[in-house]
Amino acid sequence: SEVPGDDVDVALMFEDLTTDEVVPELQEWIAAGHTLVIADPMSQLTPPAEFEETDPFEDSALVRNDACDVVEPIGLDALGDVEAFGTVARFEVPSGARSCFDDGTGALVVVERQGDGLLVSVGTPTVFTNQALDQADNAGLFAALAVPERGTRLAVLVAGPDLQAPASDDSLGLPTGVALGLLQLLVAFVVYSLFRARRLGKPVSEDPPVVIAGSELVRAVGGLLEHAGARDRAATSLRRSARRRLAGAFGLPAAAPPDAVVSTVSARTSLGHDRLEAALVDRPVGDDAALAVLARELDDVVADALGRSDPQPPSSDSPGGAP
Repeated sequence: SEVPGDDVDVALMFEDLTTDEVVPELQEWIAAGHTLVIADPMSQLTPPAEFEETDPFEDSALVRNDACDVVEPIGLDALGDVEAFGTVARFEVPSGARSCFDDGTGALVVVERQGDGLLVSVGTPTVFTNQALDQADNAGLFAALAVPERGTRLAVLVAGPDLQAPASDDSLGLPTGVALGLLQLLVAFVVYSLFRARRLGKPVSEDPPVVIAGSELVRAVGGLLEHAGARDRAATSLRRSARRRLAGAFGLPAAAPPDAVVSTVSARTSLGHDRLEAALVDRPVGDDAALAVLARELDDVVADALGRSDPQPPSSDSPGGAP
């Protein structure tokens, strides 16, 4: 992530992220007798390039090595074809430069002499990816450029503080477009909050919600139970309602067990225990007629229990001292 020194023979840059301030340092390093390989056709260090139109339905394209005059000190003339993925750029060959993989309209590889060193431009970085290295003669091209002779010292340049210009202290650290977009979102949020926070003018009256009468609700629930044929569920609901009324009248908890309600009501009224048990204890009903009989029986039991006795428990100090 810094400009290489004299201990590096070849520097390889897959993506050019350098700034105008760093370019002169790289050019001085090349002129001192070193080689810089750039696989980014959009770099400001490479010659002008034209991008080939590729078929989007093809995975790769074969670039033939029809014409090559790069012999020394990098031997590319003995290489075969290479296979590239995606768009391929062909450079204009400057005067005095040498080229390889040239089809007459432009070259995929251009080698320029700068001082005592070399600047090598490659029209696509995809030939050096792991996916493509085992295709055609891609590995041979990489080896010839990165390690042209035994003992070559290689460095791969990536983005870093010495290759990129430092950001100014008063910046937000974000691209201008992103910063403006965030500012617009903030202003829109403030305006929306102010709009929704308070409404000016008199209060607006709203229609109250529709209230369903209790009788309508009971009729609707009964219709659903009848449609579903849930006689046992309807019988359970009727018995639970009757037990709750009797429990409240005779001083029992609302959730008292059926046996406790039957025992208490039987002891304090003239109603028989068997009749109360048959009416108040949950059990299946055979058909709709039996359900109707049960409903009438529960009404009679509740009416008889509340009409024939004093539902409240007798006081211990009542006349006669009866418990």
